[in-house]
Amino acid sequence: MSETMKTPPPCNKDIYDNGTSVFITHSIPSEDIEKWVKKIAKLSGQPVDWHFFGGRAVVLALGDIQKVKDTIKTLLPEHNELQKAEFEKLNIPYKPSYLM
Repeated sequence: MSETMKTPPPCNKDIYDNGTSVFITHSIPSEDIEKWVKKIAKLSGQPVDWHFFGGRAVVLALGDIQKVKDTIKTLLPEHNELQKAEFEKLNIPYKPSYLM
């Protein structure tokens, strides 16, 4: 985790308690996931947040879940570039995450 965000902000309680899991990923710094998820929320117009679970970033949403998934599909190349950059730093072959 970078120096700019040692601990990610807590997931919105309502989204955490009642949201639908729409995406799971790993290996991207917290500050980058935070920005990416906020972009999903803004573009989809739906409540979206994330939290860590078992070493993975789990993205949850309320509202129109299909709209959120469609937005994730649109933003997936941006996600994949963030993830690929982290893999390259570790000299690990890159395999992208997938939409649930």
